[in-house]
Amino acid sequence: MLGDAAARGSLASNNVYFYVPLYRGRLFALQLIAVSLFLDAYVFLFIDNFPVRFFFISIAYSAIIGFIPDVFFSKTRSKSSALALIMCLYLVLNHFITGLNNVNSLLLTLTIFGSYAITCIVVYEKDYDKLIKVMQIIINITVIYGIFQFFARLGSEVSDFWDIKRLLVDNNSYAPGYNWSNPIIIGGNPIWRSNAVYIEPSVFSQVIAINMVLYLRRIFHDRKITFMIVVLCIINLFALVLTFAGTGLIILFSGVLIVVLLELRNKSKKSITGVVILFAFIAFIAVFIMLSFNILDYFIERSSEFSIVNSSAFTRIGGMFEFIASVWKDNFIFGVGIGTISEHATILSSQTGKYFSSGNGFVFAAVSLGAIGLIIWLVFVYSVKEPGSMKNKNYNTLYYLMFPFLLCTPAMHSPHFWVFMFLLNVRIINTGNLSLTTIEAGEASK
Repeated sequence: MLGDAAARGSLASNNVYFYVPLYRGRLFALQLIAVSLFLDAYVFLFIDNFPVRFFFISIAYSAIIGFIPDVFFSKTRSKSSALALIMCLYLVLNHFITGLNNVNSLLLTLTIFGSYAITCIVVYEKDYDKLIKVMQIIINITVIYGIFQFFARLGSEVSDFWDIKRLLVDNNSYAPGYNWSNPIIIGGNPIWRSNAVYIEPSVFSQVIAINMVLYLRRIFHDRKITFMIVVLCIINLFALVLTFAGTGLIILFSGVLIVVLLELRNKSKKSITGVVILFAFIAFIAVFIMLSFNILDYFIERSSEFSIVNSSAFTRIGGMFEFIASVWKDNFIFGVGIGTISEHATILSSQTGKYFSSGNGFVFAAVSLGAIGLIIWLVFVYSVKEPGSMKNKNYNTLYYLMFPFLLCTPAMHSPHFWVFMFLLNVRIINTGNLSLTTIEAGEASK
């Protein structure tokens, strides 16, 4: 661990801004972006019929406060910042080549990539870990609410669902695509999927899965709180099951595999034993919850949906190659243009009788921006990692989760995906006991 003096020297030698108000402003920007995860379903105002969600307000502030150090301190820029700028240039070029189709979609995408390009945040490790911890606490609160929400909805009729959904969607306070639940029939009875405060049940399940993986990674490095983590994981897994969403399970099981591979690198007996226990724990609790509510058959059936035409899994993952191939046949290099994927999915669906959509981040980039755009996009996501930051366990766990996350959301236009991308667009400085609080105390004593 570095002493305070050594930490300050490390900051100075890396040409990092060391001015408390500026640091506080940058850290606050990161905190706002994190908070936007929980407000993604709501609209704060409309600009020419464009719904402005809190995420866009937070990245606008982050871009403004981030412009100053990025101009004067070149080393605060990340490699992915350059690729974000390249993507901005390509988006404009692609927009002209593909026919100037959807200006609003272009501006939306440029806003996200442009803000990302100038907001690489230098943060002290203790402050970063504290931010992740607070985020997880808020997620846990929404998890408890989601469980309560599920049981409070039991007994509602299908007609009640449509009446409530119509009332919510007609209210301009909610974002387009807001879906408070999807009724599914189990045992002849309607079951209302839980979404807590998120835009839809699938997003809720994805956030829960990421939360669980972060906790599971911590088990290997903080044995003092193992019991508490186990209890939290059980509660989170219970809430995940009540969303009846497959995307959360994909991220969870991919995350467990990621944790296993990361911990097996230690090759210690404790790590190998921990991996075995981890697998057994997740499998046992998941099956127990599903059997308790007589819904195991539902999830077994969903696991075979990838090849079933028009199923959710086929739409999101199973049919992705067919969709890409049909578009690339005539638009291989540049795709069909940003903001037009829904139109082409509708056309292909009517021609084939199969339902296609922009269900994941690979399809969205490949169809919208062609082979060139897909390559830039994947290289961009890969390049997000900061070598020094990868030493932080919260950071590297989030980084590796981004790849299965890409399979579960359109990504490029998904604010909840970008929240985690911005949380990775940081340069973590290992400062021992140095944090914003200790820095301010030191500055005040001068």
